[in-house]
Amino acid sequence: MSGFVHESFIQYDDGLMTIFLARKKESFYTVSVILVDLYCLGAKNAFLSKVNEMEYHEMKARKTHDISPGQAKKVILDSVEYADNLGFKAHKNFKKAMKAYDDIDEDKECEFEFGKNGKPYFFAGPFDSPEKCQKIINTLEKSCGKDNYSCVMPFGMEFDENEGRYEGSEDF
Repeated sequence: MSGFVHESFIQYDDGLMTIFLARKKESFYTVSVILVDLYCLGAKNAFLSKVNEMEYHEMKARKTHDISPGQAKKVILDSVEYADNLGFKAHKNFKKAMKAYDDIDEDKECEFEFGKNGKPYFFAGPFDSPEKCQKIINTLEKSCGKDNYSCVMPFGMEFDENEGRYEGSEDF
């Protein structure tokens, strides 16, 4: 069994961590993949997949570094708890992907920091529609209060004072 984290988290400091847990079974690997947003949304995406030996090694070679399965489980569960406290639910496939961790104990020794500069930070992605962004902002305002979170919206989205919401093109 091995766990590894996509290195972009460390390299770019963007608050996103892709966590893989792979288990070899005969001629294939079962891989749990969970995209974790440490700044705000917790488990943004999750899936469980079967891959062959070559696909596994290609996956592992993509600027990854090792992390213990116990540390991986701890950061995933803590990020989901952080997001849940803000009003965000884990991805619909989260429970299925977490089945790979059933027999793994969390590493209680490790600590992770959530949010950015002491408060939730939503960084809108290129596929987040203005409606989705507004829903996230509304949830943050409800759970944190105005000005108690930070956000970055895609180019072209601006806050409309009259409407009280973000507006922009779907084609950003």
